[in-house]
Amino acid sequence: MKHLFSMAVALFMTATSFAQVVSEAISATLQRGESTTVYYGTDALKQALEDAGEGNIITLSSGTFSVPDNFNKSVKIYGAGYEDDTLTGVARTFLAGGVTMNGLDGQHPDYFYMEGVWINGNININNLETDTLIQGTKFVKCRMGTFNMKNNSDATILRQCFINGHIHGNNAVATGFIVQNCYITGRVQWFNTKSAVLVDHCILTAGDSHGPYLFKNSIFTDRWPYLDLGATAFNCVGSMYYLSNDNQNTIVHSYTSYSNWGDFLGTIFADGQKNLNYTLDDTQIPRRWEIANPDVFIGDDGTAVGPAGGDYPWDKIPSTPRIISSKIGNKTVGGKLHVTVKAEARPVTE
Repeated sequence: MKHLFSMAVALFMTATSFAQVVSEAISATLQRGESTTVYYGTDALKQALEDAGEGNIITLSSGTFSVPDNFNKSVKIYGAGYEDDTLTGVARTFLAGGVTMNGLDGQHPDYFYMEGVWINGNININNLETDTLIQGTKFVKCRMGTFNMKNNSDATILRQCFINGHIHGNNAVATGFIVQNCYITGRVQWFNTKSAVLVDHCILTAGDSHGPYLFKNSIFTDRWPYLDLGATAFNCVGSMYYLSNDNQNTIVHSYTSYSNWGDFLGTIFADGQKNLNYTLDDTQIPRRWEIANPDVFIGDDGTAVGPAGGDYPWDKIPSTPRIISSKIGNKTVGGKLHVTVKAEARPVTE
């Protein structure tokens, strides 16, 4: 709970409105055990990561941050969210570039964690010099481009993310690679055949092939999204012909359209929209992916198909505390300024 309080203070210091965030207000708070250090300006993340030790926590305010050349430490990084929070008035945390993990200089970034950040570029996990396996990498409630896994891995998780690109395996062996409750505009492909890849409660909008993996409770576009030989689909929504790859894949309790695809989608979602667009038609409002008839379009786990179901229903607000109210005194007393912050702790999604 102490590190959650530190997060609350960091967010309060800078994430107060949708107005433009000046560079002096942008901050990164590094927590090392009982001590905290605050860095300011667009290079704050770089400075915090440079000073961080293994297992330390970095909390980012709203605003735009320059990106370190290499995320080569086992740290946890929490942002204020990858979209503006209209309820609290907290603006997004934005990284002005992609995330690269090289594992150079004898440092191996196992159990790296990032949550609540818009990554304006791709994520590249490259071949590591120090080991043949990277473990426990997690990206939660982040927005990113393509995710490139170029190293053998175990227990990689992408959860509740907006992946505006592909998930590439680059022939790496990935055991326990899980994609949960994500919106994916590209394909899941190119993992080594020894890999174990699960795509669960996702939306996949790419119009061409995916790999021979396990797909559960997910919704596909009908634009030629056939699954490669060896794929299995449980309780998915899509074109049965394309999912089955001409009856060569294993398809169990999946749903298909029997009429116009757009009209079919309109009956699935509670918002009635007849496509898989990320936002509501003619608006910039993100969709919630709620299913109109969850008893009909039901997953193998008893919850609705798509991102709104499963153990981690679609929710983009990060697990950093949310500032509910704050009060700053109008004058100092004894050289001190009285500040009152009320924050709501949210469930940790790790």
